[in-house]
Amino acid sequence: MATSEKLFVSAGIEPLTLTVEQTVLATGESRSKVYELIGTGEYEAKKAGSRTLIVYASIKRRIAALPAAKIKAPKPRRPQHTT
Repeated sequence: MATSEKLFVSAGIEPLTLTVEQTVLATGESRSKVYELIGTGEYEAKKAGSRTLIVYASIKRRIAALPAAKIKAPKPRRPQHTT
């Protein structure tokens, strides 16, 4: 974690933007998926020279809009026989 990222985390400050690589790490989405979401407008992106920066608020909006996961509890296991 870079020093500036540690500062944001320790001070409780949300960043304004994330790089594509940081977005991949933060969301667990692939790099190609992040670019796809930029292309569809779901992620708002800005250019700073050659760097693509994704507006953090757009990442939070997209994640908040995702449906809740519906995962069934696993079936209980049968007790194993001990001999």
